[in-house]
Amino acid sequence: MPLLYVESAESFDIASHLLPFSQTAKASKEYQGHGWGCSWIEDGRWKTHKNIRPIWEDDFSGMPKTKRLLGHARSAFRNEGIAVENNMPFESGGRVFAFNGELHGVRIREEGRIGAEKIFNLILRLDAGTCPLP
Repeated sequence: MPLLYVESAESFDIASHLLPFSQTAKASKEYQGHGWGCSWIEDGRWKTHKNIRPIWEDDFSGMPKTKRLLGHARSAFRNEGIAVENNMPFESGGRVFAFNGELHGVRIREEGRIGAEKIFNLILRLDAGTCPLP
């Protein structure tokens, strides 16, 4: 499952990283076309873009420059839960999260529609403000 993280001291064009990332997702042996999302730092805050279409079908030309970028292309488990609100990154309280993998047989009693969102909510609850913000 493709996951992208870029951080730089200098601002960079988001599209210059999303284009090759989209081609990696398209070429993946496991289908990565159940939507995608990315988050970036703009004016000191996380901004997020999500789309239900495959990343390789999206247009990145309007994306700004940033110093930090997190991207995720989705392969929905069992082809279920295909909805834009299930696409990562998830954002809450100045934090973003993307999970890159599968868990089987793990039960987490936490709020969330899908496993990755439950993991993020668990991390937020356990963090209690100790993780640095952007």
